[in-house]
Amino acid sequence: MKPAVVLWLLCGMGVLMTGQGLRAGQEVQGKTERQKAEAEIRHLTREFVEGFNSGDVERIMRFYADTYVDVNLRQPVQSKQERAEYYRKIVARGDTKVDVVPDEILVAGDHAFARGTILLDRTPKEGGQSKRTELRYMEVWRKFPDGWKSIWGMDAEIYPEGK
Repeated sequence: MKPAVVLWLLCGMGVLMTGQGLRAGQEVQGKTERQKAEAEIRHLTREFVEGFNSGDVERIMRFYADTYVDVNLRQPVQSKQERAEYYRKIVARGDTKVDVVPDEILVAGDHAFARGTILLDRTPKEGGQSKRTELRYMEVWRKFPDGWKSIWGMDAEIYPEGK
């Protein structure tokens, strides 16, 4: 997805957040579809967590579209096959468990925006106490004929106090 499209999408989501983009009647009419979309995205997020924590890369990949943009990577645009290989390497280490908590999901037609918290617990291979890292994330989703898929995302560690 081109940066201009992402910017347009995020601006549109901001309009929806303020209620400026809805006319009377649209709120009620679209509420059920938005609730279904939000429930599906939450379900896919739980599937991602379960897949990650069990090392099931196929289960993880239900979350993603055929092309995914991970802003945190040097080569951010990945095919589904490249994304699967990325996760195979991570879960093969066996040192990380994850939890993902969506704080907010905004749905606008066939796109949605999610933000929340990722908790990573890493256990050193040589033993010892695990270390918890807390990140914030943003995901852009798109509705495809076979359901909602994440198409774009980024995350960052939360700054420690005083930074």
